[in-house]
Amino acid sequence: MDLLPRRAILTDFEPPDKIAALKKLSELLAPHTSSLSQDEIFRILLERENLGSTGVGRGIAIPHGRCKNIRRPVLCFAKSTKGVDFGASDGKPVHLFFAMVAPENNSTANIKVLAKMAEILKNPTARDALFEAHNADEIAEVLSRYDSDF
Repeated sequence: MDLLPRRAILTDFEPPDKIAALKKLSELLAPHTSSLSQDEIFRILLERENLGSTGVGRGIAIPHGRCKNIRRPVLCFAKSTKGVDFGASDGKPVHLFFAMVAPENNSTANIKVLAKMAEILKNPTARDALFEAHNADEIAEVLSRYDSDF
C-alpha cells in the first residue's frame, strides 16, 4: 500500500454535498503529507473541481489536483453508501471516491496514477468488489488484487 495507506481509506463516508465531500477528502489526505495543510489540499481540490466535475460516472469520482510543495502523489479512498451529488457526467450520485494531490512538476507519474485508478474503477468486477467491501482492509485487498501498486 505504497500509494494508499489504510489510514487513508474511509468506508463510512456520508457527506451531505460536494463541498463537504472535498473537505472530508482533504482531511483524509492531510496526514500523509507534511508540506500541505488540510485547507491547502481543499483549495487544490476545489480549484480543479471548479474547472469541471471529476465525477466520471458509474458512481465514481476522482478529485485531484497538483501542487509544487509535495514530492510524490498522496492518495485516499472513500466509499459512500447513500451517494453524493457530485455533478457526475451521468448525473448519478457518487459512491466511490479516489482523491489525489500530486507533484506539479511530474505530469507523467501523475497521469500514470490517475490511469491506474481509472483502470481499476472501469473494471466491473473490481468496482462491484469495492461497492461490497465493508472496511479498509477489504478495500485494500480489492485494490491490491487488481493492481500491485496499491
